[in-house]
Amino acid sequence: MQGLHEAAETMAKIIEWKTRFSTLNSLRKRPADVSADGCIHPDWKTIGADGTSRIYGENPSPTSLPKAARRAFRAPEGKRWMGFDWMQAEVRILAALSGDEALKEAVNSGDYHRSVYSGMSSCLFEDVTDDQREKSKVITYSILYSGGDSYHVATELGISQHDAAEEVRKYFRLFPKLKDFLQSVRSTAVSTRHVRSYMNRLRRLDGMDLRKIQNQACNSMGQQSCGTLLKIALIKSHRIPESPARNPSAMGDLPNADDAI
Repeated sequence: MQGLHEAAETMAKIIEWKTRFSTLNSLRKRPADVSADGCIHPDWKTIGADGTSRIYGENPSPTSLPKAARRAFRAPEGKRWMGFDWMQAEVRILAALSGDEALKEAVNSGDYHRSVYSGMSSCLFEDVTDDQREKSKVITYSILYSGGDSYHVATELGISQHDAAEEVRKYFRLFPKLKDFLQSVRSTAVSTRHVRSYMNRLRRLDGMDLRKIQNQACNSMGQQSCGTLLKIALIKSHRIPESPARNPSAMGDLPNADDAI
């Protein structure tokens, strides 16, 4: 046991060193990204490279910047930073699209992943540990991104496909309308070879095998819808100072095509 303890301490130090080295190496490259005006101007891609229409930036990639670097950013004179909580956006979108009231309640519980683990087990909400919450998080996104493919869940969790199928069964027992919705998305994608996400956005799924069509259809329904809603949110953000205050953590309705912009 003493040897295992020492090995664990050594691994922890190696991981810490790699994290610090990665941060330092990233910061060394940043001066080259600064333009003549003293600002960083990422090249924003609004279509997405993986077919899901997720917005991302490169040269440099803002999401790859370490937190220490982000804290050094300042808004130009007369401007200000605005922060948006995009936490569990895919879950919230699928709750609205599926009409699953139980899923909406879990989203509004204050801690979705802790609520899900509690519902899937005999554990009380307040007794769910951080490790159990993390497991719930992996289960949730493995299911949402695949539509409940037990093979995908088994791969993500590192468990047998039999055990993964049981986890999927327990999850969908909590959210039956979500199960029906995702199954419909999978079957429709197989017959049409495409998926239409929020606001009727089309993604073609030609040239894929059956499992990939089903998984990518559900993936797109969440992430592509998320990308569409993010663009709407960015447009609407210009009107936030004139809008009444809202509770950003509450589960609300998705905007329709008429009031989206």
